[in-house]
Amino acid sequence: MRILFYIFCIINFTFSFDFSNLDNIKADFKQIVKSDNQIIEYKGSFSATRQNQYFQYDKPIKKQVLINNGQTIVYEPNLNQAILFSNNNEDGIVNVLKNAKQDGNKIISNINDNIFFIFLDSNDMPSKIEYTDKFDNNNEIILNNVKINTNIDEDIFVFKIPEGTDIIHSKSSTFKR
Repeated sequence: MRILFYIFCIINFTFSFDFSNLDNIKADFKQIVKSDNQIIEYKGSFSATRQNQYFQYDKPIKKQVLINNGQTIVYEPNLNQAILFSNNNEDGIVNVLKNAKQDGNKIISNINDNIFFIFLDSNDMPSKIEYTDKFDNNNEIILNNVKINTNIDEDIFVFKIPEGTDIIHSKSSTFKR
């Protein structure tokens, strides 16, 4: 009987995550996108609240992605251009984590029929998220230096257009981050 109690405690401790009070998150990331026989790896960092997200990509090329108020801005400094389009920000990382539920031995978040599998480190911090995007690409996002409910400077969520930047208004919302 004691052994069953200890096993229950270990299982309960292992899956004792709770993201219901999550207001924001910051982390470094590595995203691996697998499509057919191609693998693309991105590296960078991000800050996100429930309404806003800011991604700073460092590899393979420098790029900034700002998502807020139903709009996405993708700025590519090497091209000196920004692409603006509307979006549905419901599948932002904060919402994905806040909606996560225990399902057997997995942590799953279902947002608009998109299934996200969430993995935690030994401190119950998100360490990896896996999902298949609307283009059937398999995505793996590995998180490092995760900080939850920390101070985020709201100014990063305001795009300041560098002088000489070409602005492209896209009607398509199919752009991939």
